[in-house]
Amino acid sequence: MNDSYNLNDWIKHHAHEQPDKVFLIDTVSKEELTYGGLLEGCFLLENYFQEKLEIPRQGKIAFLMENGLWSTLIFLAIMHSNRVVLPINGVSGNAQIAYVLKHSGVKVLIVSPTYKEKIKSILKDLKNKLKIIVCDEHHGSNQLPKLSRKVEVHHRKSRFSLDNTAILIYTSGTTGNPKGVLLSHKNVIAGAKYTIEAHQLKKEDRVMCVLPLYHINGEIVTVITPLVSGGSLIMPPKFSVSRFWFDVLHYQCTWINLVPTIISYLIAAECSIENLRDKVKRQVQFARSASAPLSESVHKAFEKKFSIKIVETMGLSETAAPILSNKMDHSKYGSPGIAVGNQAKLVDLTSGEEIKENGRKGEIWVKGDNVMKGYYRNLKETQKTIVSGGWLRTGDLATKDEDGFYFIKGRLKEIIIKGGENISPREIDDVLYSHPAVLEAAAIGVRDPHYGFEIYACVVLKKDHRGVDAKKLKQFCQKHLGDFKSPRFIKFLDSLPKGASGKIQRLKIEWRSEWNS
Repeated sequence: MNDSYNLNDWIKHHAHEQPDKVFLIDTVSKEELTYGGLLEGCFLLENYFQEKLEIPRQGKIAFLMENGLWSTLIFLAIMHSNRVVLPINGVSGNAQIAYVLKHSGVKVLIVSPTYKEKIKSILKDLKNKLKIIVCDEHHGSNQLPKLSRKVEVHHRKSRFSLDNTAILIYTSGTTGNPKGVLLSHKNVIAGAKYTIEAHQLKKEDRVMCVLPLYHINGEIVTVITPLVSGGSLIMPPKFSVSRFWFDVLHYQCTWINLVPTIISYLIAAECSIENLRDKVKRQVQFARSASAPLSESVHKAFEKKFSIKIVETMGLSETAAPILSNKMDHSKYGSPGIAVGNQAKLVDLTSGEEIKENGRKGEIWVKGDNVMKGYYRNLKETQKTIVSGGWLRTGDLATKDEDGFYFIKGRLKEIIIKGGENISPREIDDVLYSHPAVLEAAAIGVRDPHYGFEIYACVVLKKDHRGVDAKKLKQFCQKHLGDFKSPRFIKFLDSLPKGASGKIQRLKIEWRSEWNS
């Protein structure tokens, strides 16, 4: 792989080497976008950004759209043109979207008809002027250039630096306002290369993108990774449990990129693929899991039901997705794997020294070409996160075994301190997930006059559960965890708060006093 290529160069490279190969298929419009067509679309949009919108180089362009051919083309064309793409999270509240638009200072927003009214209501209270362009995710727009079927490919190296900003993506903001992560072309290409290295991907591979384009996993792993490897991607508008396996087979996907929430829903789905199991097993080489820890029980249940190996990984927005990954030929349940591409180490929270001993807990620090430039207009947080030597503090607590595999023990901000003892909520989650009736679970710390914090848990049950109540679940936890670490109260809910990727946002759960019964 060429280490000097930015995204612009990779698009030109594949358009020259394999112009007629399909890069993307939109499952709604059934339209196909070849590598040659991708380059032609990027050229047309670059001219539009410059001549019609008058957006300068490194100027920001935001988009608020669901997945589709046009949202993907816009996402890539903005970076190809040496401008900065700002994906907006469509499921965020109006206040958070307003903050992102204001804080970023963006002047142009491309929005789908789905979100048009939502944006109108937000703009009423927003002072900065935005030019709004409405574009359908699957069919384009009268306001944007029309794609033709001919393209003249010029294979020439682009003139802008790998250090130029490619993406400004705002984190979910579980506490306070979201932070804007600045990712350079070097960062996003490194993220793709590390994913290719971890999973041994080739240009013959094809992945289905069921994760949103406003999340780093969907952007880097399922769009930019196949672009760099020369592979292909299938683009449905969103995840559908009823259509998932049929689309995987119909579009001949060789691997699938999932998150734990989706994995749980696929396991619990009433629709069966018994008659398709052999075809799926022959076609799909592996499933990748990221964006949140995957419990061992859910991991094993998926592999048993579908006969597909899951490769668990770990990543952040601040590292253009990947940090750790299990090996394709050697993986361990309960671990997101080892460092691939970048460097990783465990650091003692008190001394700041690297931990060498196996089994001792510390914070994961990461260093590599995938580490962000910093947080936009937030020097204080940048300096707290990226420390001496270019190491990025992840905020994740873990141990490491003799083979170098990491085992996540929780987030610094989520640790429950009960009676002076640090308790990882993930340990409680894993026990709850091992119960056959539990679909989703999240343990949280709630203020307590005796212990400082007490352990409570919110649970979503599977549809077919029978005879399960809070008392029985508490007894189940006590059997596996003991009294001290078991939840004092358990509340059954219809759903839990989630971020863009489907990751459960524990810190957004507000325990109500009336649930204490």
